[in-house]
Amino acid sequence: MKRAFLILLCGLAVGGCAGPGAMFHADARHSGRYDVYGVDKLKRLAWRVDTGGAVKSSPVLMGDLVVFGSDDGYLYSVDRQSGVTRWRFRADASIEASPAASSDTVFFGNQKGVFFAVDTKTGQERWRFQAAGAIHSSPVLAGKMVYFGDAKGRLHAVDITTGNERWALDLGGAIYTSPACDRKTIYVGTANGYLYAVGVDTGQENWRFRTDWPVSSSPTLGEERVYVGSDSGVLFSINTRTGQEVWRFTTGAKISSTAALDDGVLYFGSHDGFIYAIGADDRRPVWKYKTRDWVSSSPAVTDTMVYVGSYDGHLYALDRKTGAMKWRYRTEKAIRSSPVVDNKAVYFGSLDSNFYAVE
Repeated sequence: MKRAFLILLCGLAVGGCAGPGAMFHADARHSGRYDVYGVDKLKRLAWRVDTGGAVKSSPVLMGDLVVFGSDDGYLYSVDRQSGVTRWRFRADASIEASPAASSDTVFFGNQKGVFFAVDTKTGQERWRFQAAGAIHSSPVLAGKMVYFGDAKGRLHAVDITTGNERWALDLGGAIYTSPACDRKTIYVGTANGYLYAVGVDTGQENWRFRTDWPVSSSPTLGEERVYVGSDSGVLFSINTRTGQEVWRFTTGAKISSTAALDDGVLYFGSHDGFIYAIGADDRRPVWKYKTRDWVSSSPAVTDTMVYVGSYDGHLYALDRKTGAMKWRYRTEKAIRSSPVVDNKAVYFGSLDSNFYAVE
């Protein structure tokens, strides 16, 4: 019942935003939840796309396509069955952030601060918008607007049809995180150590929460709480109405992984090398799994599995209830990209310049 409520709420929040996988970490609330069975047993590498640069961007799924950016300066649209590139769009600068997609348009930014809208079928540019600084922030779609931050600390609200800016808010610190949103509020973290709550329509600050350390983890929205990690190694639970701390959970190092949330459990990684599962209401430890290096990738969760990458070069598939490893897949370099999953395969990028589909 709780899961159905959250899915319905997400649909209401974003005015019929594109389905699961069309934004970073599955949806506008960053639930990280995919309503598919997933891959419980690894069979083979389905396909691989060799790009000309590290793939830090997390992918999104659009119909029969998977879309992602690369440090080679291209946005790729690939057939998720065959691995054949349908089109690629030249952005002339590294694309580290994840794209977001409506039914007919893909939105993303590059390291020169240019934000693009591209036709999903043809890969042709619809419009572009010049931000004040480099764009590391993955955009979120809400109704007729797209929201994203830049490295100069400005949060932008841009019309998805025209590319005209409705409002911008200077938050005083670089924005490396993806905004999360509900019906009325955008939540975003900054490098000056704050999580902000901002009105969707007004662009006015509602409240700010001080973490004391830079925030490089994107927020995750529950029903009445927002969860965010900081570079201090602490995951915070904050009341969405008041901006007051509810609880904090301390790990052994920086948290840049965005938490997945489903059925009252949070799943996230830390630079201490662990993947954690804790209670969303009471921070009660459920399980933790040790990898061999940092975990900055954000977990994707299905009914039975949790998928997440590590800087040790492996994609891990863990049992959702116990944290036991079911399988892992090795790449040649670190995995910073956050995976997405459907009923056939898991899709993710690696710093070895390749994008993978494993089934």
